[in-house]
Amino acid sequence: MKKITFLFAALASTMAFTSCDESKDDHPVLEPNDGVIVENFLNTPEMSNMSVEFTAENQANTIHMTCSQPSYGYAATVRYNVEVSFDKDFTTPVVPDAPVSATLNTAFYDCSEVNPTYGELATAMCDLLGIKNDKEIPTGYHDLYARLVANIEVAGGADLYPNTTYQSNVVKLTRANCTYLAIIVPGQPTGIFLRGGMNEWGAPAEWEFLTTDVANVSRIEYCVIPEGTEFKAADANWASINLGDSGAEFKMNEPYELLLDSNPGNLKMPVNFAGSVTLTFKAGKYTILFECDEPDTPDQPSGMFIRGDMNGWDTSNEFLTTDFKNTWIVKGITINASETFKIADAGWSSVNLGSNGGALEIDVPYELVKDGGNIECPVSFSGDIKLQLKGGVYKITLVAL
Repeated sequence: MKKITFLFAALASTMAFTSCDESKDDHPVLEPNDGVIVENFLNTPEMSNMSVEFTAENQANTIHMTCSQPSYGYAATVRYNVEVSFDKDFTTPVVPDAPVSATLNTAFYDCSEVNPTYGELATAMCDLLGIKNDKEIPTGYHDLYARLVANIEVAGGADLYPNTTYQSNVVKLTRANCTYLAIIVPGQPTGIFLRGGMNEWGAPAEWEFLTTDVANVSRIEYCVIPEGTEFKAADANWASINLGDSGAEFKMNEPYELLLDSNPGNLKMPVNFAGSVTLTFKAGKYTILFECDEPDTPDQPSGMFIRGDMNGWDTSNEFLTTDFKNTWIVKGITINASETFKIADAGWSSVNLGSNGGALEIDVPYELVKDGGNIECPVSFSGDIKLQLKGGVYKITLVAL
């Protein structure tokens, strides 16, 4: 593993390790801090004009720093976290609405080995620059400032003692550049679809797995698949990704390892399914998890209505519960082209959901906005209206008959 080692003045180097080797007193007494204490315990490097590029290939490389233990009065078990910013004062973001600083995930316990990786620093750079996609890469060269935050750790490592926070002086890494997308952007298309009898084996957008905030884990937040339906997970061209039956028993709410092959067998849905589908890629293998929504008693009034031009904006069309919680339906309604509507309760009070500014499409889930404007029906429609609450977001779907 390659390291870039900062050079320190002789005195600073000598001081770096003394307090780490101190023996603990028989009865050490810790005096709690009053707020966060700032102390110069991170050794200051000799400044240079060295440039560093963070790439996908060198993520495991490290920056080597050392420190001395803050003034706790004895050699405590101290956890050190590296905090970075583009601002030497850690007060001003470099991009509006981006964070001012970022704390790296890895904690350090040895004063002589504070070694943040290129990968973690690259992720921090992307966060601090507010980067959302690979079109904004490379980042260009920026001076990156770092400091340590120290706390005494409770035995076992689960907690920190309160009022033990020390913040170090700031050092600078000159001219760092990130050349790859080092963050996970959730909600992005993956190019992998759930394809089967429920969508005529096509690859429509509503059946595409989207990224989550976890690497190599993607999800379809909600779908309905009737019992007996055959399906696979595949890319749009049945090319590099074609995932199917591996021969094991397929069950709901349990991860299932998929077979990646040129033409694997189809999976068959054993029950009427409604819920989320998670696809995970780990150690060269794909697994799929179907998580059923919680069941509910169907055909009960919800107190929510579709109200619009088609019914005089009254409460004659109430959403009823279905077999699953947080999923409601209005059956057999007709809406003419260009007629508008909203979803609301009887008093237009706690529930008043309308347009998100986008165009409504038949058979495509449409996200509703609290107190949004009227929603326009694009064509003459006859069918069912489905309303769902998932992840705190209401969506409707006009299901044509």
